[in-house]
Amino acid sequence: MITLIIFSLVLILAFMNGANDNFKGVSTLYGSKVTTYKQALTWASITTFLGSLTSLFLAQALIVRFSGKGLVDELVSTSPYFVIAVALGTIITLVLATRFGFPISTTHALLGSLIGVGLISNSSLFNLTLLSQKFIFPLLFTPILSALLASLVFGLTSIFKNFLLPSEPHCICLHSRIPFWALSPCCQNSALPHPSIDLQIESPSQCNSISAPPLARIVLPSLIDSLHFISAGAVCFARGLNDTPKIMGLLLLSSALSIQHSIMMIAIAMVMGGIIGGRKVAETTSQRVTSMNPREGLSANLSTALLVTTASLHGLPASTTHVTIGGLIGVGSITKKMHWKPVLGILTSWILTLPCSLFFAALSFYLLQKKHL
Repeated sequence: MITLIIFSLVLILAFMNGANDNFKGVSTLYGSKVTTYKQALTWASITTFLGSLTSLFLAQALIVRFSGKGLVDELVSTSPYFVIAVALGTIITLVLATRFGFPISTTHALLGSLIGVGLISNSSLFNLTLLSQKFIFPLLFTPILSALLASLVFGLTSIFKNFLLPSEPHCICLHSRIPFWALSPCCQNSALPHPSIDLQIESPSQCNSISAPPLARIVLPSLIDSLHFISAGAVCFARGLNDTPKIMGLLLLSSALSIQHSIMMIAIAMVMGGIIGGRKVAETTSQRVTSMNPREGLSANLSTALLVTTASLHGLPASTTHVTIGGLIGVGSITKKMHWKPVLGILTSWILTLPCSLFFAALSFYLLQKKHL
């Protein structure tokens, strides 16, 4: 019965994680009007799911780290009440943030819950050194690094934008060409020559200016839109890669299912959360932080994907939320399009995440222990 309760809570946590986090990676696509909301959400769901499945092979260090092993006394971390309390503290915090449209970090909420249970349990082995080196420092500095890296990438794209990143779509047209002399009256009774086929790569306006309609016409998106689309998918992939093992860590000591099946269930729950409950956070990250064009969105996405993927491969708990917003702030500060009022609201929600989850997790653990005793 306890195992079923724990597994159900972890799936709820994965669902709320998806509702609060899934759209962040593609928010620049929607915000810069490269795609519709539905298209961006579909792309986010696919790439997040793939990242979650990949975490089984590339991010196992995070599974162990977020199981609480080494952070608190082993007697506490192996208790079912520990897992239930950490899950409840994180879920309640995510529900409140998602309800009001604040893009908070599931990583910070999990960390706050781990700290809350560790403190309330009077664990003699509450490892402050491990907490600082393996949790706090990476979470604190990655948003700053993301802002700097996004600024650098945006600067580079500004230098080479005309050479490498043409902003206009291209049109591939096939035209039939009949030599002008074949249309002469003196030649009407003779056999007409075979028409030649011309392939032209032009801008859509140039393709449309040709008098004869093309035999075939394919409009390709601009290179920058294509790269922007790919980079957004890379962010969602990196988020699935980084967040799934953190949630899986809660099941490490209690799940009756294999790790493979557990990760599959968590991945499905995350995707469903993004599809069903992510609209409010999507509007915040897409519209309220900063207005941007595809090149600006591409710069923010590249820095986020690089940092989060690197952190995942090294077992570091980077917050995709904080790294994503850090990248948006870095680009928005250069372009002077930053909307500071909503950004301050988001930063305030980040500050409140840790104490909020700490309180709810500690309260849950206290009540569970009291009832058990």
